Amino acid sequence: MKLSDNEKNLRLTSSTDRKAQDLWEIMSACGKKVAVIRVPVTYPIRMVNGILVSGFMTPPNVQDYIFPASLKEEIEAEIGQLTPTRSESAVKRDLEASIIEDLRSSLERLGKGLPNLLVKYDWDFFMVVFQGTDEVQHRFWHLSDQKHPRFDRTDFSKYGDVILQYYQAVDTIISSMLDRVDLAETTVLVVSDHGARALHKWVSLNNIFWRHNLLAFKRDPWTQLKLMLFRAGVTPINIYGAVWKLHLSGVRKAIRNEETRSSLRGLMISLKDLDWSATKAYALGGWGQVYLNMNATPADQYEDIRRKVTDVLAAASDPISGQRIFDEGNIAFREKIYHGPHLKEAPDIIALPDPPYQGYADYEFGFNSPVAKSIGISGTHSMNGILILRGSEINRDVKMTTASITDVAPTILYLMGLPIPNDMDGRVLSDAIQKQQLKSKPPIYSSGEEVTSQSSFAYSLDEEERLKKSLKDLGYL
Repeated sequence: MKLSDNEKNLRLTSSTDRKAQDLWEIMSACGKKVAVIRVPVTYPIRMVNGILVSGFMTPPNVQDYIFPASLKEEIEAEIGQLTPTRSESAVKRDLEASIIEDLRSSLERLGKGLPNLLVKYDWDFFMVVFQGTDEVQHRFWHLSDQKHPRFDRTDFSKYGDVILQYYQAVDTIISSMLDRVDLAETTVLVVSDHGARALHKWVSLNNIFWRHNLLAFKRDPWTQLKLMLFRAGVTPINIYGAVWKLHLSGVRKAIRNEETRSSLRGLMISLKDLDWSATKAYALGGWGQVYLNMNATPADQYEDIRRKVTDVLAAASDPISGQRIFDEGNIAFREKIYHGPHLKEAPDIIALPDPPYQGYADYEFGFNSPVAKSIGISGTHSMNGILILRGSEINRDVKMTTASITDVAPTILYLMGLPIPNDMDGRVLSDAIQKQQLKSKPPIYSSGEEVTSQSSFAYSLDEEERLKKSLKDLGYL
């Protein structure tokens, strides 16, 4: 089973030994001049031989998101602020138009500045992430998908081509950048960390476990009162739905804040209310992360419980439509996906729902049924993305069908003539490279210690807490 970048590279407890964000650090250590613009998981910023602008996971209201600090004003003048300043009033009835305008204006600033930055310095490596392609599909998939339950003919006439137009604008920027470089000497990669698809309903793995007696709640009066209200429909997603219908955009923004969610968890059913002596399994996070409660699972029963949990998930169905929620091929034990010294920190099971379902991340118990209609966003991630390569060293006669996201970093290092750490995930995409090139310059591997000047880089406790909070606000943890 393939995993998206969100599952493999964004978890703080990932068990892989070396991740792709080491790429520009390796280049810097080898003397290459790099530009890294708005790439996720780059905050807190670190020293590179060039410039680094951290990406959308940067905590709000911080100033230290550009390296070097001496170029902050110059870079901001070129590409604008890190994220668009979205003016969310207490009541905003045309939120779609506001978000679309913010996305377009942010992209327009980026489009004006990137070609200038590209030619301003003599880069060895230049990387930029267009985050808006992700947001525009999350928010507006239903505007153009006539099979989506939220499709509206009036909205379609106004905004039906918003996703297409955004991609066309990104294509125009890329074209402008390509016009500024010598393509005979430049290798170009266009990469996505995942694809996109429709989202119709959220899935609550914890509610599935609850209904199969794999999860139990405490019997104290306060927990039972919250449980009674939960059964009656006093749930986070119902509250959010009411706020959404009333167009209270400021309240919507507050509800998504981790501090607000933490406060609401005290009033709503959460993992804190579980009876851990009777709970065998629980889910945490929105990407199918299932954990077994080892305090209630004797070591000799571990495999039996894992198989029982996977059987329950494989049989789970939508109580309204009867559609199966999980394909058995998308339910896997952790050792089939992860590897490395931190394997035991990974989820015991990964279970990714089939389209048009997606795991719910904002609250451990966001609603009181196995599934609920999605609110706010109408598109989500799909497993397969895109990978396009162009350059004199690229074999244009090959159409790749087995490339993985983990193959991108080692392939780039190879194309730049740099050693590839032998503990880096992925492989060089040799099928995409001219055979004569591979024969004359085969890949070079190293232990990694001699090429990574910042191999000992680690977050401070404060930085780690800020990053965790940002990841929680975005629904990744």
